[in-house]
Amino acid sequence: MLRLFKFILAGAAALAVFASLPAAAEDKKLKISVANNYPNSLLIVGETGPKYGERVKRISGGNIEMKFHEPGALVPALQSIQAVSKGSVDAAWSSPGFFSGTDSAFNMFSTVPFGPSIPEYLAWMYYGGGRELQDDLFAKHNIVAIPCGMHALEASGWFRKEIKSVRDLKGLKMRFFGLGAKDMEKMGVSTQLLAPGDIFQGVATGNHRCHRIFHAGARSEAGLLPGGEILLS
Repeated sequence: MLRLFKFILAGAAALAVFASLPAAAEDKKLKISVANNYPNSLLIVGETGPKYGERVKRISGGNIEMKFHEPGALVPALQSIQAVSKGSVDAAWSSPGFFSGTDSAFNMFSTVPFGPSIPEYLAWMYYGGGRELQDDLFAKHNIVAIPCGMHALEASGWFRKEIKSVRDLKGLKMRFFGLGAKDMEKMGVSTQLLAPGDIFQGVATGNHRCHRIFHAGARSEAGLLPGGEILLS
């Protein structure tokens, strides 16, 4: 765990809520439209959002309803957090790393290669000022971010051929995410950020010879069934 921290929040769901949501209607019910960055059925990162919405509805006695929309239904998947900032949607179920194009500091709340373990990271977030830094960063963009989950580190990628040395990485086109993509680029990999729901198309068309996705179960859900791919951990 000390070796790779970049995946702890890479697929984590951070519910980014627009700071000026409309007041509840006279019937006391609040309906929140959520742009999901992941397919609703995708294991862990995608399905957790709708389950969270069901729990909120139950706890609120039905007064708060969250409708999770599939990627692209409201806004392009990779633009969901930006849409929250602009007020185009009420909320987004995504990862801060997908907002790093606005400010690279958001990667600190998503993907940091060679960072701390999960307990160490949580200690920093809740007892070391991390949550306050996150709130300050998002506040500049009219967003309140609520950490809702995380998952453990991932493997470095799935490849069509065995990687025996760094030289084998040169020229490969690979779907990658966050600061880890910068590391891969220094080793000669051509990286591209794709929305999770678009990974299968990239592999099927041959545009990407390798990819990195959350875990084996997510690969199956995304249609990336075993086909001679080799795991690099």
